[in-house]
Amino acid sequence: MRRTVADVRLQRGMALIVVLLVVAVIATLATAVSSRVQFNVKKSQNRSQQGQAYWYALGGEELAQQLLKQALFQDNDDQVNSVRGSDDQSGAGSAGSRSDNLIYLGQSWSQGPHHFPFEGGGLALAITDQQACFNINVLTKLTTAVSQDTQALDLNLRQFRSLLKLLEFESEEISRLQATIQDWLDKDVIPTGLEGFEDLHYSGITPPYQSANGPVQVLSELNLITGFKSEYLTRLEPFFCALPYQEQRININTITEDQALLISGLFDETLSVEEARILIQNRPAEGFSEVAEFWQQLPLEQLRLEPEIVQHLGAIEQQLTVSSKFFLATIDVNYYDARMRLRSRLGINESGLLSYSRQYGVKR
Repeated sequence: MRRTVADVRLQRGMALIVVLLVVAVIATLATAVSSRVQFNVKKSQNRSQQGQAYWYALGGEELAQQLLKQALFQDNDDQVNSVRGSDDQSGAGSAGSRSDNLIYLGQSWSQGPHHFPFEGGGLALAITDQQACFNINVLTKLTTAVSQDTQALDLNLRQFRSLLKLLEFESEEISRLQATIQDWLDKDVIPTGLEGFEDLHYSGITPPYQSANGPVQVLSELNLITGFKSEYLTRLEPFFCALPYQEQRININTITEDQALLISGLFDETLSVEEARILIQNRPAEGFSEVAEFWQQLPLEQLRLEPEIVQHLGAIEQQLTVSSKFFLATIDVNYYDARMRLRSRLGINESGLLSYSRQYGVKR
């Protein structure tokens, strides 16, 4: 059977269409494979960069430790030697007149943020003293039934409420925060008054959880408390902290003028915020050598001290110190497209300066 010219042309057209379809399919597959390969390469690259940023962050933590060790040991050795030198010349005084662990804002660790560039990016390191704040965990004493120090108990509670008042919390908010925070910290399961919440309440929330029934690890844990607003944390953070022990030891050498109300709150507002700010402004450049030096500058005779505060003056003095054992190092790393933030809490123990808590990629 003879094929016509039209049949031949039709077959050629169909063949061309088939070829074009095959080419289109191959091109689509090639594009998909190429995109997948590029995605995997980018994914691998991001993982590599993020991993490298992680190690740079740990390097920043080591830098923080070195800066603090310099302040804790080398700087204080220089101070002691300086005092000894002046004692040899004058024949009076004692090398122990300054603290062996004197920490103050004039030291190099506090002159941050420290910037360290490297190929592909850099890191910024900022160190803050975690004893220039009110340790919220002292409130665990509010419900300690055995060996409870009533005087310290009453003082901590008064100071807590006073600080909240200075931060312009309403009286109803203060009472509610005291009750809910107390129930979060205490070891029992009995709500405090009508405003407290214990495990029975939190277990009914979706998803359910339990109260800490002990010291908080970080201040942001308070966000889990019913009725605690996120804006509260913003107001509390400059003046409150959560340390891994239940004592109050505030370093008067690292409190800034912006934190003057912290000192005022310790004295239950008997000492005004402005008077506290003046004390900070008049602080020696190298800090107070001992708490007694700061105490001598307090205008106690001019203050109208309430009887309750008078009986607590000795306890308040014991709450103050010129040294610190706890610090917070915040390391921000930029490495090509990777970003990493590490918040490392550093503490001093018998083994030296160690990191006891790390948070990655968080603000608080």
